Amino acid sequence: MKDFFILKTMLEKAKEKYKHFSFGTSSWGQELVCFEIGQGNRCIILQGGMHAREYVTSFLLLKMLDYLSCFVLPFRVLICPIVNPDGVEICTKGKNYYQKPHFDDKKLNINKKLINKIGNFDMYKANGRGVDINVNFDCDWGGGKNNFFAFPYFQNYAGKRPNSESETKTLISLTKKYKPFITISYHSKGEVVYYGYEGAKRSVKAKSAFYMKAVVPFRYKKAFAKNSTGGYKDYCIKKLNIPSFTIEVGNDSLCHPIKLDNGEKIFSQNKKSVVKLIKLVLKEEKCKKNL
Repeated sequence: MKDFFILKTMLEKAKEKYKHFSFGTSSWGQELVCFEIGQGNRCIILQGGMHAREYVTSFLLLKMLDYLSCFVLPFRVLICPIVNPDGVEICTKGKNYYQKPHFDDKKLNINKKLINKIGNFDMYKANGRGVDINVNFDCDWGGGKNNFFAFPYFQNYAGKRPNSESETKTLISLTKKYKPFITISYHSKGEVVYYGYEGAKRSVKAKSAFYMKAVVPFRYKKAFAKNSTGGYKDYCIKKLNIPSFTIEVGNDSLCHPIKLDNGEKIFSQNKKSVVKLIKLVLKEEKCKKNL
């Protein structure tokens, strides 16, 4: 409960300070908030809080919003800190929130069985309908190693069809509207940056390799994404030809959900990535002009 109120307070304070807009609603009708800082025609999208138990990424992005606002940014940076607000509430509030009117009786009964099975909500990843958003995107949907199809579940349930979830659809719409030149998704845990996707265009691979010089935090590992389909990164790379990365924050020794007490350390590891990325792109452009 403590972490939920910390995040809620941070979000409300950020809405008072920074330009923001609603880019849709969650499956339970909660507002999906996107913050916009910087200026220019080019855009970067940062998103987190997609998996409920990984809500430390929401803390990270709200801290990064404060940090990046101190710079004069020549690119627009769109920050979506909590893509799955329903799931985050389920994980942080547990039985205090997991109740009607959010579910009809049939769905409520399914999820009561789920409660009894897992014992608590600490491991909950899905959205308010029991769908794992990060395997719901229309990019080789259903082909992931751990995809699950039988019924709504706390993790890995891919949904009845690709792009079935409100959160999925709205994030796709946002991305298509603003056409970012890169997207970065924050998840936890492992201190590893996943890049690439099978079938990516050569130009996307080349740009990804270039951007990686900036986006990989110090001492984080790099890994090509294998056995993963239906994710936001995957969709951006294969369907929209946008270089995209998934950064898994937090050491593997930490347990899910990573408590916000660890947030400051994770923030310190990741805060400089976007500024380094912008400097890298500007340096490349300056070099090209001098040729």
